[in-house]
Amino acid sequence: MESSFLNAESKQRFLSLFRNRITLAGVLVIACDAYRDQKRNADTCLEKLTEMILAAQIRPKKRRATLPTRGSQIRRQNEKILQKHKKRERRTAHDE
Repeated sequence: MESSFLNAESKQRFLSLFRNRITLAGVLVIACDAYRDQKRNADTCLEKLTEMILAAQIRPKKRRATLPTRGSQIRRQNEKILQKHKKRERRTAHDE
């Protein structure tokens, strides 16, 4: 991609986001046949390209690792206990 409009970080993000639209020769393919008018289809393609460029310029937020809350830990344990009792009830007398 030989654009001087985007910085290196945005170019990499663009290439990774839209890699399925780029050919092996490095050509970006955008198509639109929503309208019967060629000019309107071309304008729609330009709008798509603008949206793609804007999407590539947005930096993704970094994920901060969090711990499960105490309530969710207790709910998980209670669900496991209920499942254990349900399976224990399904057993026949000779399985024990």
